[in-house]
Amino acid sequence: MVSTGILYGMGEKQLLRLFKQAILQQPEELTVVGDGANLIPMIHISDMCQVIEELAWNRPDDKRVYLLSDSAEITQHALVKAITDSVGNGKVKFITKEESLW
Repeated sequence: MVSTGILYGMGEKQLLRLFKQAILQQPEELTVVGDGANLIPMIHISDMCQVIEELAWNRPDDKRVYLLSDSAEITQHALVKAITDSVGNGKVKFITKEESLW
């Protein structure tokens, strides 16, 4: 079984919403849930494909779960801030976990 972090690198939809919000500034501030210190696992799509190809050709004997992620340690706040700084207005709003549900 293979599970991945957030895919990036070829227009994947996971980050598209954040880029759209930042570009259109709708809402004006991108949101970060909690303090934003949580790490976000990410992996480039080509790296994921290489690992899956390797597993397909060299199938492991035992049953394992593989979590694919690159070695970068980026927090939720750093990711959101980088997006809004690069294509938006640089504004970030922190919300609670409860606020994020509604």
